[in-house]
Formats: sequence, C-alpha cells, structure tokens
Amino acid sequence: MSAVAVPLNEAIDALLDAWARWRRAASRLPTGGYRNTLAGLIAEGATVERGSRAQKESQDHLTAIRAHYNARIAALAARVAALAVDPITAATVIELKDELARLRKLKSQIPTTVSGLAWASLIHGHGSRPDPDYPEEEAVEVAVCALPPHLKQVVFEEYLRPGTQEMKAKAIEVSRATYQRYLYAAQRQIQERLRM
Repeated sequence: MSAVAVPLNEAIDALLDAWARWRRAASRLPTGGYRNTLAGLIAEGATVERGSRAQKESQDHLTAIRAHYNARIAALAARVAALAVDPITAATVIELKDELARLRKLKSQIPTTVSGLAWASLIHGHGSRPDPDYPEEEAVEVAVCALPPHLKQVVFEEYLRPGTQEMKAKAIEVSRATYQRYLYAAQRQIQERLRM
C-alpha cells in the first residue's frame, strides 16, 4: 500500500496488494475466479454445450484475457523501443525483452476457442484444477482487465511499480491530483465488480 495514498477502504487496498504480489510472480493464465465455466473447463472435467450461456461466458473470458495480454505486450514493446536507444539501459532492455518473450509465449498458449480449453491445465503443468489456484487474485485480474485504459494504467503504476505518487503521476503524464482521482475511481470500479 502506498504510504501517501488514502485507499477507498482497507479491504480493497489489501486485495489489490495481494493481486500485485501474485501478478509479479504469475506465470499462468488467469481462470477468472470462483467456480466459473472457464475454471471448470481447465479442471478437464466440465463440458459446455454449443451456443449456451456457459460457452459465451467462457469465450468472453478468453477474449478478455487475450486483450489483456495484447495490451501488456504492446506497452512492454513500446517501453523496450524507447529504452533501446540509450546504451546505459542495455541491461534493463535485455530483462524487458525476456519478459516480452515470456508474455508472447503465454499468449500463444491461451486457447482461441472454448473447445481447446479441456486440455488447458496441461499447458502450465498443474494437472487437474477443480478450483483456481488463486481465486481472489484471479478475480481481481479479471476486474482490472475490465477497467478503462487510463484507470488500468494507474492501477498498474500504483501497485506494480515502485516510486512515489509524484513519480508515478509524472510517468503517465498527469497531475498528482488527477492520478489520485483515477486511482480512487479504479478502486471503486474494482470494488463494484467484485461486489465487496
């Protein structure tokens, strides 16, 4: 939790902190939270009938996850391109290129259709997964992915990058007051999505 920010409430701030810790270490695709169809399919036991609500829900999750990975890849590629011109940042560029390759590989492993989900758990080596490994964090991931781009950017800055709020606001080219308004709006939207 940022020492300067006043969170919407302690519960949402603690949940976002837990999500950030999980996000920094995550190397598997999110299943979307508690006992949903996508999680059931990854458990290799559930079935989905063509044209059903469950198929639409699963397809929507896949689309959101792929869009999230596309956004992360685009942002990281832009950052690599910006840093590549400076020889001082060569080590950072190498690390970022490794992360970019990892994200691209993860994205390529996400099934493009619901029919490919039955074997999805084998992709990251967990075998049968009747429930998500990290249901709260994965539910927050889906909620963060659904935010408008400017709010998502503020959440990433606040919870995934070190520095003061002044530094983070400057990085995304807004004032500190605007940064705090965006952060509050993002926390409120995440809270509403999670029905906290």
